[in-house]
Amino acid sequence: MIDDEGEVRELTSADLKHFRKAPGAFPESLRKKLGLLSEPSESDCSFQKVAARITKDFEDDVKTASESLVCQAHR
Repeated sequence: MIDDEGEVRELTSADLKHFRKAPGAFPESLRKKLGLLSEPSESDCSFQKVAARITKDFEDDVKTASESLVCQAHR
């Protein structure tokens, strides 16, 4: 966004009212290339669930290891 003097300015809430969602702003060919036409596949959802579980398991392992180190340091 540019002001009257040609300088870049901050976006305002008035500017945001003129924004359109990607499906309305992009041509169908671009939406297809970007994957905006289709719903997430079942395999995508499964991957996200597995990734979340692995992340949680990793966080738990790090927490356990750090607690163990703290206990050893106090001996």
